[in-house]
Amino acid sequence: MLRDAYADETLVQTLSRLTSNGVSITDSRNGIVKPRLSLLEAARPANNAFAARIALNGSSGNVAGSNRAASKESGEPAHAGNAGGRSVWWTWTAPATGQVSLDTHGSGFDTLLAVYTGSAVGALAAVAANDNDGSAQGAGGLLFQAVSGQNYPIAVDGFDGASGDVLLNWSLNVNAQANLSVTISGPASGVDGGTYGYAVTAANAGPQSATGVVASLTLPAEAGVVEMPAGCSASGATVTCGIGTLPAGGSLPLNFQLIWTNAGDVGNLVAGISSDVPDPVANNNAGSFQIAFQAGGDGDVPTLPEWGLILLAGLLGLAVMRQRGHGPRGA
Repeated sequence: MLRDAYADETLVQTLSRLTSNGVSITDSRNGIVKPRLSLLEAARPANNAFAARIALNGSSGNVAGSNRAASKESGEPAHAGNAGGRSVWWTWTAPATGQVSLDTHGSGFDTLLAVYTGSAVGALAAVAANDNDGSAQGAGGLLFQAVSGQNYPIAVDGFDGASGDVLLNWSLNVNAQANLSVTISGPASGVDGGTYGYAVTAANAGPQSATGVVASLTLPAEAGVVEMPAGCSASGATVTCGIGTLPAGGSLPLNFQLIWTNAGDVGNLVAGISSDVPDPVANNNAGSFQIAFQAGGDGDVPTLPEWGLILLAGLLGLAVMRQRGHGPRGA
C-alpha cells in the first residue's frame, strides 16, 4: 500500500516511513523510545503537519504533492472559511518585495488555499485565502503583497475534506503597480433632516490588480450615517471599508445613506483609497464633495398644507363669532 501510494520513494524511504511514524512508546525497562507501527500514520503525506511543512524556493515555480490520508491538527484554522480536514503545508520566504500569485490550478480536487504569517499552527495571522476562483476541479488562486524576508506558511486543504493530487504554483512580480482612484457622487444640496444617497466609487486602472484595498469616507460634523455597506465600520466621523482585491480595470461602488443634521451649513464629504500595492499616481487617491443644505421650511413661505390650516382656522373663528352674534334673544 505504501509503495503504491509513494511510488517515487526508494525501498529504504518506504521502510523509514513505516517505522518512524505512529505513537512513540517508551520501554520502561531500558528507556528506549520507538514508535508503534501505524499504516495510517505512515501513509500520511510528509508535509501533513504544520511543523513538517516543505520549503519552496525561488521567485516562481510549482510543486506536486497529495493530501490523501492527510489530517487536520488541533488549533488549525478553517482555511478559506471551510472546515476542510485534509491539509498539507508548505512554506515560502519572499526573496524580494512584490505581488505574489499563488494557485492550485491543475490539482485533481476542490481545493482550499490559504497563506499566513506565524510560526505556530494555533497562532497564525491570515494574509489571503481562496476556495474557488472558477478554475477546473474547483481549484483556487489568490494574490498578496509579500515583504522581502518574510516567511509565509501555505496550506492546501480539500473542500469538506476532499483529497487528491495537489499542484501548487507560485510567482513573484516585483514590479507590480496599481492606479487607484476614488470619486463621490450624490445630491449637492437638500433640506435639513432629509436622507440622501451617496456613492463612493473605488476604481483601479491597473496595470496589476490591487490587493488589500481599503476605502474611507469622512463626514463633516453636520452629517450622520443612516446606512453603510456590509463590511464597513465607523469610528468617529470616518467610515472604513475593506474591499480586498480590486482587479485591473475594475471598480466598486459603495452606497451610503446620509442625513444632514444642521441646517444652513455647507460641508465636505472626503473619500480616500489605499492598497498594499505601490501606486505611482497618488493624486487621485482622495476626493472631496461639497454639500449645502438649507432649513426644512422654517422662515419660508408657507406651503399649501400650511395655507389650508390657516384658512381652516380663520373659517372656524368666523363661525364662532357668527354663532355668538345670532344667539337666543335675551341671552
